[in-house]
Amino acid sequence: MGGHCYSRKVSGTSFNNSIGTLKAILAIAMEKGLRYSNPFAGVKWARVRPKELTLPSQSQFRALVTEIRRVPFGPGLARADLVEFLAFGGFRKGEAANITWADCDIEKGEIIVRGNPVTGTKNSEARRVPMIPDMRQLLERLKAERADETPGACVMRVRECQGALTRACTELGVPRITHHDLRHLFATR
Repeated sequence: MGGHCYSRKVSGTSFNNSIGTLKAILAIAMEKGLRYSNPFAGVKWARVRPKELTLPSQSQFRALVTEIRRVPFGPGLARADLVEFLAFGGFRKGEAANITWADCDIEKGEIIVRGNPVTGTKNSEARRVPMIPDMRQLLERLKAERADETPGACVMRVRECQGALTRACTELGVPRITHHDLRHLFATR
């Protein structure tokens, strides 16, 4: 059957998601009496190999941010700010996009993470994230640069930084990291 060829072309997770969806669709067809059997019932799940996480050192991280800021075109400065914001707060990319100045309490040293106004956070619960000193410095600098912004304005001016991150990693010879890896970087601090 073609499942073995497909399993060699995609990741174990993609294969399992595809097979799981097909099994579910055909199970519904069986419940409705449209099929007598599920041809995917005997297909085995692929082994999922966990990604080996290689995080940058403190000095490599600083070099990555400096490299992102160095690019003279596009919103490089805003992307560098987002890289730091994600690494200093441990936010998911979608959560970071919705954090406003009103959510940042520099006096208390915490940020309220509410997520998307419609869907909320991944688990639908707001949470408070303590500010590490690097986050406090970042927010104080941004606030000073944008003193005219209202409390309802989003702190981050861009929503993604993957292209800039990948380019900087390549330029510096550092293993590629993702938005989500910055969340892990926060956890290690």
